[in-house]
Amino acid sequence: TLHQERKSNRIRKLLNSLHSFPILLNLNGRLRKSIKNGNYPKIIRDYKKLNSFEAKEIEFTNPDTNETENRLSIPQKIILNNKKLVEQVKKDLFNKLDNVNISMDEQQKHIGYLLELGCDSDPSWYYLMRQHKWIIESLKDHYNQFLEKQKTFTTNATDVSEHVSSGHDHAIRILLKRLTSLLGKTMPKFRGLARDIIEDKFKANSSFRRNNRNTFDDDYDKSEYVNEAKKLINSIMNGYCTMVRSVIFPRYSYFHTEYKDTCFDIKD
Repeated sequence: TLHQERKSNRIRKLLNSLHSFPILLNLNGRLRKSIKNGNYPKIIRDYKKLNSFEAKEIEFTNPDTNETENRLSIPQKIILNNKKLVEQVKKDLFNKLDNVNISMDEQQKHIGYLLELGCDSDPSWYYLMRQHKWIIESLKDHYNQFLEKQKTFTTNATDVSEHVSSGHDHAIRILLKRLTSLLGKTMPKFRGLARDIIEDKFKANSSFRRNNRNTFDDDYDKSEYVNEAKKLINSIMNGYCTMVRSVIFPRYSYFHTEYKDTCFDIKD
């Protein structure tokens, strides 16, 4: 009868579910241990195995009401709970990309882990934007420190050709050294990261597909991404040049009043 056939199907689904139970328990223990130890290669391996199981609902007959309803079996609940754990791992990895004290080489490993685990957005582009923001903020910090020092200097000079105090001169030299040193240390790696993203280095060993506005997709035009990277680089260099002009040629600079907050804007 139809009732017996449904009952047989429920039993068969339950047996199949129980058959995977020992495998899932073992996988569950390994995955939790790998997460605790921060062993990302093992997390990725176990997560891929976890994805081979499907969290499907099974029919369940409520003994009190004798009504049939769909519920997740215990193995399926284990699958979903472990996937939640991995989502937290991905969130933690994205948080690491915000840490400017972690080397770019190490961050590139984190990007690779995220791509293997699967993301809704491109972590390599996210990291590039974070680096862009950090470089700009660092340049502004150095310049603001210079402005604070200028408040301590007094001079009666009324023309840019007149002699200024040695303290003011020294402050300018320090500022220029700091700004130039910062770019010398950061821009080669920043350009290299942008080049790696454009050449799709991070995607090469991953099944990741970029689907949102700021990432690659199957119809992606490489030249568009090149232009986006150029805008980021140009915004940094334009801001740096504007700062340098403002201290070397103060009479001809409007940096203090007009360009201080806009010189780093990304222009088309």
